Amino acid sequence: MSTVTKYFSLQGRLSKFKRNPDGSKGAGLWFQNVPKFDLSIEVSEESIKESHSGNKMKDLIFEVEKGIKTAYTLHGFALENLVSALWASRYTVATGTVSGEELPTGLLVGDYFALDKQNTSAWSLVDSTGTPVALVAGTHYAQVSAFAGHGQILDLTGLTQPIKASYSHAESNALSLLTTRPDDHFLVFDGIETISKSRAYLEIPRHTNSPIASLPLINNDGVGTMELSGEALFSGTDPNFPLGKFVLSAA
Repeated sequence: MSTVTKYFSLQGRLSKFKRNPDGSKGAGLWFQNVPKFDLSIEVSEESIKESHSGNKMKDLIFEVEKGIKTAYTLHGFALENLVSALWASRYTVATGTVSGEELPTGLLVGDYFALDKQNTSAWSLVDSTGTPVALVAGTHYAQVSAFAGHGQILDLTGLTQPIKASYSHAESNALSLLTTRPDDHFLVFDGIETISKSRAYLEIPRHTNSPIASLPLINNDGVGTMELSGEALFSGTDPNFPLGKFVLSAA
C-alpha cells in the first residue's frame, strides 16, 4: 500500500436513465451542470444487553435497516429537470387563436387585466358598442407582458365594457404541479478525479427523487439552483449490487 495520500477532487456528469421492466437501462437524460452531488450512507442499528454480569453491557449490535440518500444541486432550468423536481405532468398547449374573449367588467383606468392564454401575440381589443371601437395600444391600453398575457388599462373614455380581446398564442409547454410521482430510475455519476485524472463511476440502479422543497424564482444575486434529494431502493436485478455500485479505475 502506498504511503502517499491520494487526495481527491471530483467533478463529473450526473444523469438519470429510464429503468425498464426487466431492470435494464432505457433512454437517459443528462442533468446539465451539477455543482453538488452528495451521498449519505445510513445504517440503523439495535443492540442487545447482556443480563447476567451486573454491568448491563452491550452484547450484540445488529443492523435493522440500510439505506443510501442523495442530495444534488441543479443549475439547469430545463424542462425535464423541472418535471422531475416538481413531480409534474407535462402538457403541450398547441398554437391557436382566440376571438372575442371578454375582459372583466368594471375595469378602471390603471387596472391590470389577464388573458386566458400565455405566449401571446397580435392583440386586437375592441369595446362592446354596436359598432365596436378598436382600442389603440399606448392610448387605451398597454401591453405589459405578451408572454403572460397581461395588459393595463390607460383610458376608457367613450368605451363600452366589457372589452373584448382577440389574439394568437404560440405553442407552449405546461406543467401540472405535484400530479405525477417520477418513475424509479437509474441515477448515474460519471466522475473524473481532477488531480490524478483517474475515473470514478457510481450507479444506483433504482433511485427515487423527492419533490423540490423550494424553487427560487427571483435570483438577484447570481444564478438560481434547484436542490433535489432522493434515495436508493432495493434492486434485485444484480444480487451483487442491490443498492448501487461504485467503480474505480485500476490505476
